[in-house]
Amino acid sequence: MKTAGSYVDRYLCGEVLRRHRLRPWRNHVIKNSWRDGLDRDWTEDELRGFLDLADRRIYVHNHSGGWTEDLVRSYRDSGYYTFSWVRDPGDTLCSFYHWRIEQDGPPAESLDAFVREQVDAGRPWEVPSWWEHLDFIAPFSQVAFETFLASAFGVRARAVERVNKSTNKGYDHYRETGEVSDEAHGLLEASEQMRVFREICTRAG
Repeated sequence: MKTAGSYVDRYLCGEVLRRHRLRPWRNHVIKNSWRDGLDRDWTEDELRGFLDLADRRIYVHNHSGGWTEDLVRSYRDSGYYTFSWVRDPGDTLCSFYHWRIEQDGPPAESLDAFVREQVDAGRPWEVPSWWEHLDFIAPFSQVAFETFLASAFGVRARAVERVNKSTNKGYDHYRETGEVSDEAHGLLEASEQMRVFREICTRAG
């Protein structure tokens, strides 16, 4: 959630799976519930149903909250390449807070209260417990994305406009302005989500 998912999906579908027509991944079946107008993620049953299409070239998109460890294992066992991107938990929370304002208007709680409430709350945007079973996972950056495209698809990245951006100015900005207090920052720094994020950063190099 709020980790360049729309940008990555748009790039893969528009720039890789369709533009590179001489590549072996052309003409993939694209399974993205949001593109199909469902306004929701795929259900577990729907995701399992796509496994029956494993003999075809297929790209499946879903937010991490819609997957389970068993599903990820099943996809890998069926020959799928599984990947995900992560983001610093502080930036993720700030981005989601401001995205929610844009969608629903000003919330009742402050950003500081929101951060304190959401630390290790088991929300869909947190890194899932099964992250170690993915083929690829790393903190998102343009450099990391370009490296991913080169290693996974053998293509070079080109500039594409970012989409679904919030007005978030970044966690560090809100720390400097005092909108995120020392108390909230301490809770976040000591959280399980921050520990997992740092471990992923270390493994990704």
